[in-house]
Amino acid sequence: MDLSGLGVSAAYDKKRDLGWRSLGYKPQTLKEMIMEMKRNNKDKTELEALINA
Repeated sequence: MDLSGLGVSAAYDKKRDLGWRSLGYKPQTLKEMIMEMKRNNKDKTELEALINA
């Protein structure tokens, strides 16, 4: 997966029209949250929970 300024880009499934979704956070807010997790050496599962919520 790849974070963009708008949401998460993922492999596109043409049959189901899946491959992108909004994260519900402004890009700057999301960046700050991720940087804070990195500074605090948070477990990757916390970041996954944030993205997959």
